[in-house]
Order: sequence, then C-alpha cells, then structure tokens
Amino acid sequence: MSDAVRLLNDEGVAAFEQFVAQLRMDPTIAIPSYLLKDPTTSTSAPFAASIDPASPARQFKSAYELGEYLCNSVLAGIDKPLISRDYRLWNWLSLFLFEELCPQKGGKRDPLETAAYVFDKHFNYARYYRHLVRSAWVLVSVHGTFSKVLLTPGT
Repeated sequence: MSDAVRLLNDEGVAAFEQFVAQLRMDPTIAIPSYLLKDPTTSTSAPFAASIDPASPARQFKSAYELGEYLCNSVLAGIDKPLISRDYRLWNWLSLFLFEELCPQKGGKRDPLETAAYVFDKHFNYARYYRHLVRSAWVLVSVHGTFSKVLLTPGT
C-alpha cells in the first residue's frame, strides 16, 4: 500500500526545521512523522504521486538509488518545472525519508546541516543544492546514469 505524496505547509516546514534544530541538542528525539498527514501541517499535492512507506526501510545504497527511485517511481511523469522549486514537496519527502537520510547509530542521530533536510522557501542560491532529496532527484532527472559519478561513492 502506498501513501499519497503531500506537501508540508509553512507551519509544517517550521516544525520540521525546529525538529532538526532540536535533534542537535537531543539526538534521541523521535521523528515527527505525524506532520506528514496532519491537515494543520500538510496539504494534498496538486498532482497524483504516491510513495511506498516501506521505501525508507530499503536502505538506498547511494544517493543515485534514491534519485532513481524518485525519478522512476514516485515523481515519474510529473512536470519537472512544477515541482523543481516546490519547497513544500521537498520538505515533505525529506521528512518522509528522514530515517534513511539520518539513521540512528547506537540509538542516536547525527544530523547534517539543516539545509541538507530543509529546503528554503526563498530558494537560497548558496544553499539549495545541499538538500539531499532534491539534489538526488535533479541530478538523476537531468543526467540519468551519468549522475552516478556524483551520487555514488567510490565511482
């Protein structure tokens, strides 16, 4: 069974960003997954897309595999300009995949900088490329298998 892809609204994005900040102080706090479906923090997407809730458990071996999954399964057939800068979508996907992006090691998480997980509403040109989910999607959607050079360690 797949979950419909949704969008985090501004309240949801703020709560997600706050979670990432709090995670630095307490690396054991739970992922606020309730934000994904709560109507006060998320909304339906203006396009039809779904994602398998078991996908985070599959442990993508590389960012290339993540980008390929997003391009060929989750976001296949959706107009790229429609979603490319939609911070609400990328933040929803980042939260949905957070277990994969920032896994627990010894019961604790060690988060990267906030920009790796939270895509800025104002499309900051100095930081947008740091978003793990969007960058994987962009590189695979633009460069296909050639993006393996950038997204797969050891190639």
